[in-house]
Amino acid sequence: MTLTKDRNKRSSTGRAGSLLIPVWFSIPLLLLAMLDCAQASEVFIYSSQSTIRGIDLDTGTDRFLTSSPYAAGVNALAQNVEAGIVYYGDQNSVYRWNPALGSGPAAHQLMNDFSIGPVTAPIRNINSTAGSFVAGKYYVGSESAEGYIEDLFELTMSIDGTQVVSARALDLQGACNCTMIQLGGFGDVAALDEGGVIVIYGSSADLSGAGLGTSSGRWKFIPAAGTFQLLSSGSGGQMSASPSGRIYSNVGNDIREVNKTTGAISGTTLMTTSAPIYDFTDGFTLDFGDAPDSYGAAYHRLDSAQAAWIGSVAPDNESGALNQVRGDTDGSGDDLDGVDDEDAVAGTVSVSNAVSMHTLTVQCSPGVRVSGWIDRDIDGVFDSDERNANHPVTCDTGTAVLTWSGMLSATSGNTYLRLRASTNLSAISNATGVATDGEIEDHPVSIAGGNSTSGNCPAGSTSTLYGATDLPLTIGPNARTITTSTINVADDGTVVDVNVLSVEGTHDLIDDLVFDLRHGGRTRRLYNSTCSLQADFSLGFDDDVLALPPCPPVDGGIYASRQSLDRFEGQDAAGDWELRITDRTRGNGGALSKWTLEICTSGTSVVETPDIVLGKEVVVDGRSLTIRLLALNNGNVTVNDLALTDDLDTVLGTGNYSITASPVILSGPAGSTANQGFDGSSDVQLLGTSTSLQAGESITVEVGVHVDVIAASSEPGLYANQARITASGPSGQVLMDLSGPGLDVSLDSDEAVTFRLDASARLAGTVFLDTSGDPAGAHDGIRQAREPGVAGRQVRALDGNAQVLATTSSDASGNWELLLDPAWLNQPITIAVQGDTLSRFISESAAYTTGSVSDGQLLVTPAFGDRLTGLDVGIVNSPSLGMDHAVTVTPGTVVVQPHQWQSSTHGSVDFSLAQVTSPAGSQWTASLLEDLNCNQVIDGGEPPWSSARAVVAEERICLLLQSSVPATATDGAVASSTLTATLEVADLSATGHGLSFVLDNRDDIQVIRLGSGRLELVKQVSNVSTGGNKVFSNAAKPGQTLQYTIEYRNAGDGPLSDVLIEDAAPAFTQVQASSVSCDNTPAALTCTPGSSGDAVSWEILGSLGAGQSGTVSYQVIID
Repeated sequence: MTLTKDRNKRSSTGRAGSLLIPVWFSIPLLLLAMLDCAQASEVFIYSSQSTIRGIDLDTGTDRFLTSSPYAAGVNALAQNVEAGIVYYGDQNSVYRWNPALGSGPAAHQLMNDFSIGPVTAPIRNINSTAGSFVAGKYYVGSESAEGYIEDLFELTMSIDGTQVVSARALDLQGACNCTMIQLGGFGDVAALDEGGVIVIYGSSADLSGAGLGTSSGRWKFIPAAGTFQLLSSGSGGQMSASPSGRIYSNVGNDIREVNKTTGAISGTTLMTTSAPIYDFTDGFTLDFGDAPDSYGAAYHRLDSAQAAWIGSVAPDNESGALNQVRGDTDGSGDDLDGVDDEDAVAGTVSVSNAVSMHTLTVQCSPGVRVSGWIDRDIDGVFDSDERNANHPVTCDTGTAVLTWSGMLSATSGNTYLRLRASTNLSAISNATGVATDGEIEDHPVSIAGGNSTSGNCPAGSTSTLYGATDLPLTIGPNARTITTSTINVADDGTVVDVNVLSVEGTHDLIDDLVFDLRHGGRTRRLYNSTCSLQADFSLGFDDDVLALPPCPPVDGGIYASRQSLDRFEGQDAAGDWELRITDRTRGNGGALSKWTLEICTSGTSVVETPDIVLGKEVVVDGRSLTIRLLALNNGNVTVNDLALTDDLDTVLGTGNYSITASPVILSGPAGSTANQGFDGSSDVQLLGTSTSLQAGESITVEVGVHVDVIAASSEPGLYANQARITASGPSGQVLMDLSGPGLDVSLDSDEAVTFRLDASARLAGTVFLDTSGDPAGAHDGIRQAREPGVAGRQVRALDGNAQVLATTSSDASGNWELLLDPAWLNQPITIAVQGDTLSRFISESAAYTTGSVSDGQLLVTPAFGDRLTGLDVGIVNSPSLGMDHAVTVTPGTVVVQPHQWQSSTHGSVDFSLAQVTSPAGSQWTASLLEDLNCNQVIDGGEPPWSSARAVVAEERICLLLQSSVPATATDGAVASSTLTATLEVADLSATGHGLSFVLDNRDDIQVIRLGSGRLELVKQVSNVSTGGNKVFSNAAKPGQTLQYTIEYRNAGDGPLSDVLIEDAAPAFTQVQASSVSCDNTPAALTCTPGSSGDAVSWEILGSLGAGQSGTVSYQVIID
């Protein structure tokens, strides 16, 4: 947004009326008067859908500036005043609009797509975020698919302001110490340089629908310090900084000031915009000209400390060039807007092409440099050779004298003068672009008086020359392409003769070209070349001349037209005259650079032929429509009382749609207004009252519509309708037209416009690990900033018969999307997420739950065209417990066996111990201690495990199972101890998931008496797939391979014979039978491996001596 000076700080002497000072006054007094008037209006730019508009709060004007050819929803607006460039973004990309190139599509350029570069960064969904510019940095926001703030990025721009050099994330969430859900979705940001420190004032809105946006509202962020301050809670709105350091926001379409200390929005409305506000730029103070858009814009930064202007009145502030494209008048728009500062010359400048030199004296501020351009060939462009011949000129004594040479070749007709003044000479050496200070003035010019080459007008008629202003235009190179240049004649009069003069251009092969002239629905052939292998052209046409064009036709002479031009005689001269050049073959090309139209008219009156035509264009995005309507006065007289209606009730259904963007005038006569109360019904029109169109004038209106429900039909989403316009002629004639398809109304077809809404449904969601670092935010089905997505989970859409309609998988970020054909919609659809053995479902989106939050399934009933997001499913991983032990000991031994448990999420864990002995009744004892330092040794003060304890994700608990073997234990006595870990998963969000994990370990102790063999078994595991080392516990993913190695040892002092080792694979694994092996068998023993299902065994025959040992192993694959 752009708002500048304090509205109360205005000159007490009023506007320009206080500056009528005689030119013979002393220079200091003149400068004092000029400085007194140098008050800048409060000006800013805002976007509405694809259009960019300018507002002046002092004058209350709201103007169309340009439309983006790239972005359907322009956002992240920012104004680089130093470079004179406006930035904006959409989706993953940022663009620039250079007003120096005009308002058309060519003035817009892509700067960077952050998904592919040249500068890459995780910046997305810019169409709904925020933007601001200060001190060479463009600040742009990024949002998640759900609309939550991910971060704010600082983009360093190139010195000329045209390219992104680098992108740096500012860690807004870190400064806020909050999640993106707590921060909400972007409203906007406004960056200010406060004493050398960049301070960003921002706004955001709570999107959770459950009051979770505790850090949303209006806030203050200082990136260098990493500090964040919530100034005021509540809804955000847009944010803009003015050059005075103030902050502004909006409430709906109302512009209001924001208190930077409290964040409160003022109750005073400064102005109400004519279109819905998408985003603001920051404030700026620039003076623009008012020449037609084809000349491009020149603009000067206003510097109250530097008196640098032309004329006696200081320049005022504008949002853009005040020409016809913006709803103003070419050449006088700035005169009529705010302060009339266009006073370097008075009225239309008269230039003679009967003399070679033209001189112009202008008043100016002493010391400034002054430049001027006259469009002497009337081509709509200020060429470099059209600048004053004595450039540069310095204003030494309060005036500057500019001279132009070569005026004998100037084309007679109406054109424009541009004057620029600045202390920066290089800035005003060109006709367009930004200057650091000074003023720009554009003035109408009339060139006449010379002996210009013309045709032969009949005696008693009036000859008027008109030059084309839409040139140059490309010709070819594709076959059957038509290049059309249009001259609009505003003067009425009956045509008695027509001549086409000075048709100049280039082409590789003139024989490919056909030239036609068209006006008033009639077309006549000018030239059909018979010059083979010739190039370029420079000639004119008069049907009263007998000579035919030479080969090549480049001598500039006037020759007979191919067809007589008398078909135009008797028509009204006013309206569009088109020179059409058809390139009949492919491969060759060129350009049309100039042509002039001579119309000979009589003073007789023209018969009134009022006519109005209407065209309609519908742009579809899902279920959203952008409707554009163009009405053209195709007659020869002014038509009044335009009434434009578009009956949306009939085609879309009453109450089945909403107006998302009120009607806005994209182009039209000055003063045209749109009806903000348009609701789509048949009796409410889109235009304001008392709209008129002069002959040849048109008006274009745009309105945004969103369709709620696409009705079932044989072709869901296919619609057709027509808008209707009525008007009255000057004699009371009643005119009516129904819209035809498209905005080209040269053919009034009156056919209905058909458009198709996307009736398919898009469903999107996320599979994520619902284990936030904060227990209060875990297991609630709402993804927090630090809860990672889960990749590779299959997601299926099932109908009521469990038939699969569509399948996809979650990506690296856990996100997924399914597209459902219209044939499958309007019925209950189950979204089923694939589970696995190492995790459990714990949460899901409350809006789509099946009733159980832990089944991994969601239930939706999508309608035609639905875009359903937030279909999220949360999981938690299983904790781990390791691992089983088996040992052989002598009577009276105390055995300590270590275990380790690690939590996967938040909850409460408890451990229990159960022991079974054989023979029963033996006096074994067992106790469970907490190994506080996890060193697997009982140290002093290690407590017994007593009761359940709260744990957080990744917390580790080490335990020691201490067993005392009775001294009276008999040889072969056994004690089996089962350690059970039970994790009750936390449910602070009260979803009722009821989830718990239960894991077991089993430790076996066998007794041998002294003098006999004592078998001791040690079991270890390693992850073969990852190359891990042998440990006592391990973790693996589905599809990975674990290898279990069992070492057997005779720890007694006597031999053991005929040893049988048996084991069973863990649950959710499969034994690889071929892997069961005897790895290391002592000499004189034989080892035979065996397996059956999940059971494995090794039979070791022979005598295992005291101290001897061996190893066996097997492998399993995780399900």
